[in-house]
Amino acid sequence: MNDFHGKPWIRATRGYRHRVSLQFGIQATDGRWAMAQPITMICDPEDDGTREPVPFMDLDTTTAQALMDELWNCGLRPTEGTGSAGAMAAIQAHLKDLQTLVFKPRIDPELDKQAGAARTRLGIEP
Repeated sequence: MNDFHGKPWIRATRGYRHRVSLQFGIQATDGRWAMAQPITMICDPEDDGTREPVPFMDLDTTTAQALMDELWNCGLRPTEGTGSAGAMAAIQAHLKDLQTLVFKPRIDPELDKQAGAARTRLGIEP
């Protein structure tokens, strides 16, 4: 049995029909690469439907983070937790709109004059 060390190699790529392909390898102490093979799913004839599946792979946190990063690079996002990223995107879009309204020159000089008067009344620098 080989002893594995070093940084694992992990890749996620978008496939066809909403699929993601995962590739995983890790270097053995003899320098050769061990590559993960396709997983085989089996039904245990003694399982009565109450047992939980056992883990098929155990990753350290660095490798798990690399997997998450690869999935992110494929365009996948967490189902939960997207609120904070979505909220930030909405805030950024709102700020851009406000900056356009406040700082972009207007075509109508009369509107510019009214906006300038409003800024003066509010004590806002032009």
